[in-house]
Amino acid sequence: MKSQNISNLLSKVGDSDIPSTFMGKMFRNLGTKSTLIYDLTSFSSYSQMMNLLEYGYNRDGLDLPQINLSMIVDKEKGIPVMYDIYPGSIVDVTTLKNTIKKIKAYGVEDYTLVMDRGFFSKGNIEELLHEEVPFIMPAAMTLKSVKQLMSSVQKDIESPEYLHKYNKKPIFVKPVTLEEKEFKINGYCFYDPKREIEEKNAFYSRIYDVKEKIEETAIPGWRKAGEVFKERAGYMASFYSWKQIDDHFKITIKKNAVSQRINRMGKFFLFYNGERGWMECLTVYRERDVVEKGFKTMKNDIQSLPLNTKKDSTTKGFLFVCFIGLIIRMRLLNIMKEKGILKDYTVESLLLELEKIKKIELENGESIVTELTRKQREIMEKLNLCA
Repeated sequence: MKSQNISNLLSKVGDSDIPSTFMGKMFRNLGTKSTLIYDLTSFSSYSQMMNLLEYGYNRDGLDLPQINLSMIVDKEKGIPVMYDIYPGSIVDVTTLKNTIKKIKAYGVEDYTLVMDRGFFSKGNIEELLHEEVPFIMPAAMTLKSVKQLMSSVQKDIESPEYLHKYNKKPIFVKPVTLEEKEFKINGYCFYDPKREIEEKNAFYSRIYDVKEKIEETAIPGWRKAGEVFKERAGYMASFYSWKQIDDHFKITIKKNAVSQRINRMGKFFLFYNGERGWMECLTVYRERDVVEKGFKTMKNDIQSLPLNTKKDSTTKGFLFVCFIGLIIRMRLLNIMKEKGILKDYTVESLLLELEKIKKIELENGESIVTELTRKQREIMEKLNLCA
């Protein structure tokens, strides 16, 4: 099919009610309820032809306009059931409001929304509480009240009364309450000693490597030293002080900044609305990586074909096709887990193996299938497929 025909087809899909109708049927036929994992990502583009492209908070750190896309994954079914597209300047709280309205419009009432710390803000929490939406969400260390709560918890988090086991490993869990003028929410502070060691090792290694990288390369004479430092240090810049000696940096690691970061390692908050035990909160949240992997796959698929479409409708149609592909991929991934073949194949390698099977039509109209290899027979048997 010619690219122009494909573009026209995508445009017709994007202009139609097909995506909305499809998602409505997904919700009804699957009986979606219980745990919904919610996330938001963005797609940047150099295109000059799309009205949806706007400048906003760019999660990739690119100085480009973008499209925001939100997605809902049904944790129990293990597949995405809804997505929505927004102009790049639309903030998270607006997308959250619209998502809640659409979930209700699809008739889903008894559910829990699981989100990442990127949604942890006063505005989002107020909206969730106002709409009486049960949720589980980790805290970002941006609010002053969260930092104060962490300081108070650290005094006794290792007390034996908070000691538990999770997946046969020790973990400390302390119930906490976060109070703001606008709201009050309950949660748990978790302290994982094993995770603390891993985080410290990674952090110390990173802080040394970045320091070495900054010091070893000369400062270009035509650039400002401060700009070069920020560029080389990146998100680690707050852990260093610097001075310029000739055309090089002399870097000093800030003791207090490092100590504050080290003290938080292995510790994190999970807040919730509703009745939730600590084990349920932790288990449900750790299982949300399914949506992160799905988003990464969808993003890779989309970025492999740059968003240089001439119309918003074509872009919407293309995103719908990617959404369908993601459903199929995640469903196949779940089946592979159930059948125990995920240890031997990735989704990509499995499909490549099956792609070698050919169906040949003979002159007399009869069809034959090429001989199956041992690997292909094993896959077909385990997935209960026939060639």
